[in-house]
Amino acid sequence: MSLLEGSWFGAKPVLFYRFARGPITWCYTSADRNQTLGEDEYTPLPIKPPQVRQGSEKGRRSFKVELPRTAAVAANWLPYSPSEVITLTVLCRHVGETDTLVEAQGRVVGSVFKDDLLELTCEPTMTRGRRTGSPRRLTVGCDLVVYSQGPGLCNLDPDAVPVPGTLTDVAELTLNITAAEFADAPRNMAGGRIEWTDTEEVLHQIPIVSHSGQTITLESWDAQLLAGLELIAYTAPLKFDATLTALSGLTLTAAEFTTYASGRLAGGFIEWVRADGATEIRTIREHTGDTITIDYGALDLAVDLVVTAYPGCAHTWAACVELENQINYGGNLHMPLENPYSGDPVW
Repeated sequence: MSLLEGSWFGAKPVLFYRFARGPITWCYTSADRNQTLGEDEYTPLPIKPPQVRQGSEKGRRSFKVELPRTAAVAANWLPYSPSEVITLTVLCRHVGETDTLVEAQGRVVGSVFKDDLLELTCEPTMTRGRRTGSPRRLTVGCDLVVYSQGPGLCNLDPDAVPVPGTLTDVAELTLNITAAEFADAPRNMAGGRIEWTDTEEVLHQIPIVSHSGQTITLESWDAQLLAGLELIAYTAPLKFDATLTALSGLTLTAAEFTTYASGRLAGGFIEWVRADGATEIRTIREHTGDTITIDYGALDLAVDLVVTAYPGCAHTWAACVELENQINYGGNLHMPLENPYSGDPVW
C-alpha cells in the first residue's frame, strides 16, 4: 500500500474502468482528461464507482456501477442483452504515483436502464468457480450440450475433421482410393474433400462422393494420385454459412437453410461477427425449409448478412447414430422405465 492509498486526507485517487467483450475493450476514467494505463487510452466519463466493502468476503460480493446510457459501452445492452460475457475491471491510481491497484473485477450479470443512466451489476469471477451448477441426471436421452468439448462431454466437432492418410491402393477407372487411416475417420467423409501439396507447393483438392471403410470414391481424378501419396481427407463440416435474403420479425430466410431437412436446425444456433468484431449468437427455435425462427433479435440482422448455422440435436440415440457420435452418447439406453419402489407387487 502506498502512502497516498493509506492517507485519510492526502489521497488523490483516479479510477479506471475497463470493459471487455472478447477482443473489444471500452476504457473510461474518472479523471477530467484522457489517461494512459498500460497500452490502453482511457477517456473521461462520469461513472458512479462501486461501493466495495472491506472484509474476508470482499472477493465474493457483487458490486454495481452507474454510467450514462449514452456511453459507447451501453450499446451492448440496448435493446438486447449481449450473447457474450462482458467483464469489468476497476483500477485505482493516485495522482503523482505509478502504482495501480485493482479495486474490483467481475463479469456483468445484470443491467437496468434508469432514465439517462445505466446500472450494471457485476459478480466477481471467483464466484463462478465455486458454484456447483446443475448435476447430471440419469436419463434415457442424452443430457450433454451438443458440441461441448472435454472429457465426458459431447465432443462432436462441427468443423471439417482432418484425417491424414497414405494411399495404399488407387483405381482410376472407379475413382477409388484406399488408405488404412480412412477407416478411423470420426464420421463418414462423403461430402468432404481430399487435399495434398505437390513438389511445386501447389495445393490440389478433389471432392469426396462416398466413403466406406478404408475406401473413398472421388468426384474426379488426378494423375498424382498414386500409392504412397500422403494426403489429408476431410469430413464434411456440420456447420455452414448462409446469406440472409429476407427477414420478418424473428424469422430469417436463406437458401442455404435447405442444406438440412426441415426441423434439423431446430435446437441449434446461428452466429455472426459484428462490424466491431463482437460475436453474436442466437438459438434456432424452429426450422422449415429455407426459414428459421430465432429466440430474439439483433440490430445488425439485415438482408445480405452472412451467418454461420449449426444444426441442433434431438439428444436421442438415433440422432447420435446419424452423427456417428455414439461413443460419446450421454444417455442410458437400458435404464428401467418403471419404478421398482412404486409399491406395485408386479414389476
